[in-house]
Amino acid sequence: MSSASKVANQPVGIGHNNGPPMDAMPDWKLVCWRKAHRRAWKNPPREVLMRQMARAEQLGISHREYVLRWMATGKWT
Repeated sequence: MSSASKVANQPVGIGHNNGPPMDAMPDWKLVCWRKAHRRAWKNPPREVLMRQMARAEQLGISHREYVLRWMATGKWT
């Protein structure tokens, strides 16, 4: 069994952010990960951004934390 397959079969621990492992992975996978990350953090239209910022202020959190919660749960709080 190769070392890469041993790593792939290990369970993910608490606090793991499900990001790509930075060792022993194909270059194309890292490129795809970076592209998806950039797309997720692309600036929304001004109207959407203003609405998000207003809602985050109502909740007493930063805009970044508001967006992170949405990305993690898929729901607007």
